[in-house]
Amino acid sequence: MKKNLFLFVEGYKDYYFFSRVILPKIKFQYSKIEFIQFSNLEDKWNKIRKFISAIESDNDEYIIIVDKNDAICITDRKNKLKSKIQNIEEEKIFVVEKEIESWFLAGLNKENSEKLGIKNFTNTDNITKEIFEDLFIEKDLIPIITRIVRCF
Repeated sequence: MKKNLFLFVEGYKDYYFFSRVILPKIKFQYSKIEFIQFSNLEDKWNKIRKFISAIESDNDEYIIIVDKNDAICITDRKNKLKSKIQNIEEEKIFVVEKEIESWFLAGLNKENSEKLGIKNFTNTDNITKEIFEDLFIEKDLIPIITRIVRCF
């Protein structure tokens, strides 16, 4: 019998990216895939610990996806997260280099960047939310990320 997969993501852009780009590639491996956005949860670390305990007791699987942000390396970011979520397994932590906004741009080739009217980046490792947002006049990013994801 297939297991359920719970994907913990920080916010709506992470959810959008993983639900549109990654989910179609893995959805057949699981009975159900559920996203849990945690950036705005009150008492989020305690709630995540409780979610993980429940998921493990049901013999299901989970992955937590976090931005690297300003951590010095991926191991540092994982260690910081493990100090807040003591029952998390290290191999269940996936760290996005540097922030999820960089992944949106990493998936664009030169032709698609031109179609969207944005600069093409050969390396997106240091793209932050602020750099990403400054690329666009529009402040509502949902239509922008929707157009970007259609290029993948």
